[in-house]
Amino acid sequence: MSDIQSLFFYVSCFMLASLMVYVGEKRKFKLLTILGLMIPIFIAGLRYNVGTDYTTYINNISLLKDASIQSYISDFSSYTEPTFYIFTKISYLFNFPQLVFLIYSTISVTFLYKAIKTSGIEHRSLAFFLILMMFPMSFNLMRQFAAISMAMYATTLLFKKHEKKYYLFTILAPLLHVSALINIVALIVYKRINDKNKHSISAYKFIFSIIMTSIVAVLSWYGLQKYGYLFDIKVVTANLNIIPRLLMLLVILTLWYSCRSTYRKYKLFIKLGILCILLGTVGFFIPYGDRIALYFLPFIMILFPTSIYSLMPGSKKYLTILAVVFVGLLYFTASYYIMGSHAIMPYRTILEIST
Repeated sequence: MSDIQSLFFYVSCFMLASLMVYVGEKRKFKLLTILGLMIPIFIAGLRYNVGTDYTTYINNISLLKDASIQSYISDFSSYTEPTFYIFTKISYLFNFPQLVFLIYSTISVTFLYKAIKTSGIEHRSLAFFLILMMFPMSFNLMRQFAAISMAMYATTLLFKKHEKKYYLFTILAPLLHVSALINIVALIVYKRINDKNKHSISAYKFIFSIIMTSIVAVLSWYGLQKYGYLFDIKVVTANLNIIPRLLMLLVILTLWYSCRSTYRKYKLFIKLGILCILLGTVGFFIPYGDRIALYFLPFIMILFPTSIYSLMPGSKKYLTILAVVFVGLLYFTASYYIMGSHAIMPYRTILEIST
């Protein structure tokens, strides 16, 4: 495919997936919902040489396929999580290394969907569509994006006051990517919002600043060791993605002033969205900043349709769909087609290679 063909391929497939999920939920037809979720899973899982780090993943899979546990611990554990080693071993049981990509994409899409559904946010299919507009970054950040999805699910469980489940998935997420440790921040923000004791709030502010500084410092040092090349001006443009994210957040904050009851309901998500922008700004100075900010980006995406809905006149609520789709397409085109983020174009599949 050419780049322009790839653009239409991605957009049409993601729109179809969102529509299938919407109809499947509305008609309570689970099979249709599952088929809709499978579309982005297979696009990500069956790609060939798509994504900046595709070759690196293939090389690591090849290196790990014959590695013993002892060899993994001594030679590979410093830069690959145990789940990557386990998934590689599973893939070679079937002599199909591409299975690693399919496993990670399944984890990513499944937990993103579960997070949106658990959140109880309105217009879930539109939120899912916007999430899919950012999904191709997983082609480059495969392990981290799976961790982002699981961390997001953990946070929505916390939002619904399922704290034990939050702890479980917050512990599991770093097994997919160590940067998921940042999700501890969601718990601090949650406690801060729900604690009315002024002395406790001051304590939370102090604890938050200490933990936030420590986590960002440690993860940034870790990122600097692995991703120091991000200081190169040629690739630092990836951080420019903060601009459309900031604009969406500003729309949310501006429009939601007129519906403060909704604002209070999703206060946790809004604060995490603001944190995403602050960390994204840090990304211009610390290489790993933008990577950490991605953990809170989905909350901007899922809140945006609801904020747009509040803007539309009662008789023209259908315009919400057009507005959200337009913004999603604009974000996708600017980020992936014009700026070339994560090298997802042109799209190729292993099915083309095998034939």
